[in-house]
Amino acid sequence: MSYPYASPGLLAEPCRYMYPPYGGADFLCAWAEQRGRAMAELAGVAALPQESPLPGLCLALLESFAGRQADLDALRAALPAPKPAPKPASEANGAEVALAPLLRALLVRAASGENSAADAQWLPRLARKIEVAKRLFPAYAPHPLYGLGTPTDPDAGNRDIGLHALLAAALGLCPGPDTELRLLNAQLKLNDTLCSELPALAARPENAALALLSLRAEVWRVNALSPEDAPWR
Repeated sequence: MSYPYASPGLLAEPCRYMYPPYGGADFLCAWAEQRGRAMAELAGVAALPQESPLPGLCLALLESFAGRQADLDALRAALPAPKPAPKPASEANGAEVALAPLLRALLVRAASGENSAADAQWLPRLARKIEVAKRLFPAYAPHPLYGLGTPTDPDAGNRDIGLHALLAAALGLCPGPDTELRLLNAQLKLNDTLCSELPALAARPENAALALLSLRAEVWRVNALSPEDAPWR
């Protein structure tokens, strides 16, 4: 059995996940194999010099959460100072919402352990964009209820894999997906898209590191929900 949801080109033609058949353990084994190949491909690129130290630091933080890195305080001290929490999604009803700075702020705050009520509102709203549209756009019109309305440039959704890597990494570091299956489901779909665009991710070590972070977090979280003797672990 093969894993069918990470075929190339999902930014241009998103997967719709329409009533997939139940695959049982064989499906999860295929998922684990596909994710393992993707992580192996990204690991070499993620180790290259990056424009920003943030992805590498976040990746090291994820290792620390899994018990593989002792000096958590030193890693957090090396992070950029977290900016004030963005306004809650329900209050972001003024100007156009540019996604990249919002996602980067959420990632820094998640890595710093300074998640707030505002962050807790943004991540489900962003996850909903993935659930509905299966891709992100650079900027959105404001919405009085949800914070994010329609994209201001609908033709730009298939251009920037980095936006998807940023959100996936923020979900990977935030505490929500451990208990909030809706966020984990969004992360799974984001990671399908990332795995479908490995050449684009490999073009920038920063994006490769962010994607690798999210994939590792996904695998650890799925395994945490699985029996210890599960064949996909």
